[in-house]
Amino acid sequence: MNVEIAQRLAERRKQAGLSQEALAERLGVSRQAVSKWERSESSPDTDNLIALAQLYGVSLDDLLYVDEGMQDDVIFEAADRASEREATACENRDEPSAKEAPADDEVPNTENPSKVRIGVGGIHVEDGAEKVHISWREGIHVIDGEKGEEVHVGWNGVHVKSPKNGPDDDEVFIDGDNVVINGEQFDSWHDAHAKYGHRGSGRWDDPCGYTVQGERFETLDDARAKYGDEVGKSIPVRKHYLREFERSWLKFPYPFVVILAYLLIGIMNGQWGMGLFLFFTVPLYYMVGHAVGRRRIAPLIAGAYPLGVTAWFFYMAFVLSQPHPAWVAFLTIPLVEWLVFSLSHWWRDRKRRKAAAQSAPIDV
Repeated sequence: MNVEIAQRLAERRKQAGLSQEALAERLGVSRQAVSKWERSESSPDTDNLIALAQLYGVSLDDLLYVDEGMQDDVIFEAADRASEREATACENRDEPSAKEAPADDEVPNTENPSKVRIGVGGIHVEDGAEKVHISWREGIHVIDGEKGEEVHVGWNGVHVKSPKNGPDDDEVFIDGDNVVINGEQFDSWHDAHAKYGHRGSGRWDDPCGYTVQGERFETLDDARAKYGDEVGKSIPVRKHYLREFERSWLKFPYPFVVILAYLLIGIMNGQWGMGLFLFFTVPLYYMVGHAVGRRRIAPLIAGAYPLGVTAWFFYMAFVLSQPHPAWVAFLTIPLVEWLVFSLSHWWRDRKRRKAAAQSAPIDV
């Protein structure tokens, strides 16, 4: 299917206020089929096209109209898919396809057969099981047939497919409205991370709580345990990114206070150089607020230690003129970072194991 038609199908669906899952249920197809239509990887059959036109209240011509300026792209895509079908049919019949003289834009390789086509429809490269297609309309599409991996970056989003040990494949699809991982739709990456391994609140912009049906929860898993998997899909979620303490901490104009203090020290004592060290306390101020608000000491130590080492080195180098061996202190930063986060992970794992042991059923 042409990419313009695929984009039109996605736009019509969004205008109708339907998710891919909801549309799939109405048509009696899988969500993956709808996703492939909107990624121009496959085309709906005649019955589904008629059903889509009726559902959106448009004619088939309006649904399938292609701009005249894209006719060359359509012809290129049709010829490309026809050649792929022919090659597949030949392989299935175990019959070699007829050999043709290479065109001007094809590069033959007797050891590893490859094919390159460059035209108004874009650039298409085939090298055995590997394929790359690049065009203004379709974006970038890369396929590794041997590994079963596929990446498509286009106007309607990003699609990544990778095999795993099991009956299904890992599949991630991102567009402007949602994130779909293995068929499950999320409103944002924050929601996806909550299920697929995000480490938790580590930055100011990470959610610190969620409100569902007027009830406050610490994590999405807690909310879904009560209201089901539709939380974040059909059940709206309100995310809270700052606690009251953090909000109050951020409101205080600490950088302005530092600038004022620097000017006073410089004007009254002439310590313009030494006063610059006050600016090192600005990031430290926000690190302290984040650590206290989220009750996590590891980010404070991990952020404050490199800051302290840098300030100490500047003092030794520019005040005492002893940059050597002061620079050696920078070598301790990776060690301290590793130690801090290793201890933090050990402590959190210990707390989780302790909580799991307390909630485990007791055999009597």
